[in-house]
Amino acid sequence: MFKTSKKIAALAIAGAMAFGVIGTAQAASAQQIVGVITVTPAFGNAADAILFERLQVTAGCPVGFQATAGTFAIQNGLRSNLALASTPSTPTTDGSTGLNGAPVDLNRFISPPNPHVSNKTLDSITNPLVTGDWELRRQCFASSTAPNFASDPWFSLAMTFDAATQNWAVKGIVVPVPAQPTTVSLTASLNANNSATVT
Repeated sequence: MFKTSKKIAALAIAGAMAFGVIGTAQAASAQQIVGVITVTPAFGNAADAILFERLQVTAGCPVGFQATAGTFAIQNGLRSNLALASTPSTPTTDGSTGLNGAPVDLNRFISPPNPHVSNKTLDSITNPLVTGDWELRRQCFASSTAPNFASDPWFSLAMTFDAATQNWAVKGIVVPVPAQPTTVSLTASLNANNSATVT
């Protein structure tokens, strides 16, 4: 009987440990919301006057986290604001904020000065990017006065940055090489019959 009790206790401990591991994994990933972010353009330079023309997410902020939302650059644990915070009173001409549960679609094509898409150049953010990967984060907050950056949920898009060229891109996007200017030299001569030969 003692051996059976030990086996049951061992199984209970193993089950509890397995449940604890699963529970921890779920809690750790619960902060990121399932949804795909798309930005237009998908690449650019840090000095570009307009960072994004459009920011779309295939989902909206979940219930309980619809007080406000923001767009941030995250790299090496540092966060920089990229756009004016969206609120339920953000003009509908700026697009859908996702704060009513509808998919996010912030669009500068409709409202050209739209600061909710982006309102600063990448080279003017609080924490300048260094070469490597960074994260574009659209975060939803339960409170408009006390946003919890550590636990309020977010959507995420993997990005890259090259400090030497100051170019950024959505991770996996191949940035086209700009066309290089060329020079063509022509010489002309007048023939005896008054026709020109161009070489």
